[in-house]
Amino acid sequence: MFSEALRILDRNTAELMVDRMKDEMEALKVQKDELKAQNEELKSSSEEKDAEIARLKKLLEEQNK
Repeated sequence: MFSEALRILDRNTAELMVDRMKDEMEALKVQKDELKAQNEELKSSSEEKDAEIARLKKLLEEQNK
């Protein structure tokens, strides 16, 4: 009877650990997706700024001729 109780406790503990790991994995997936979207926004913003810098440099060169 005692060993049966330990077996059940072990099984329940393992199931709880698996459930917690699944929850953590889901939370990490959500965080990863959010960071990926943020990274894409920053990349786009950086590209826009690079294009604006290039445009302004060209304009400055034309004015200095």
